[in-house]
Amino acid sequence: MDPRSGVERWAQKDNPSRWKWGIIIGLLFLVFGGGCSTKPGYLEEATVVFENRWKVKEIDPSDLSEDEKQVYDTFGTPTYVRLFRTMDTREKVYEWVYDQPNAPLQVFLFTEGKRVADAPLDPNPSVFRESTRRALRRAGLITGAVVVVPILIFLIFSN
Repeated sequence: MDPRSGVERWAQKDNPSRWKWGIIIGLLFLVFGGGCSTKPGYLEEATVVFENRWKVKEIDPSDLSEDEKQVYDTFGTPTYVRLFRTMDTREKVYEWVYDQPNAPLQVFLFTEGKRVADAPLDPNPSVFRESTRRALRRAGLITGAVVVVPILIFLIFSN
């Protein structure tokens, strides 16, 4: 039996278990990180002002829907694009804001590329409703306490 502790064995560079867990954790980050982008595809150059709001420098008109293209042809590149979700269906709603000096503020809303006059908006970009988010948060805490903590204790203190 190896006289070193579990931590010492884990720290070895040639430990195959270490490499296996590293690959698994890396793949999980890739899988879960892939769905986190909320930036619309037609924004070629834009800087993040704050979460889910972009100051637009350039738009690719070939990626626009007919309604978006009509607004783009009339008013040009929007100053800002912001993401909202509808309260009931949680669909993405992009708000185009035209904030030009010496001109009135112009705001246009697009759901799935279609222009809408008004929509019940939620500034939270999550796909889930508030009640679902709370339930998932609780489930995650319970899962962490019941599953992850004992596994970590086993990995650290096992011989």
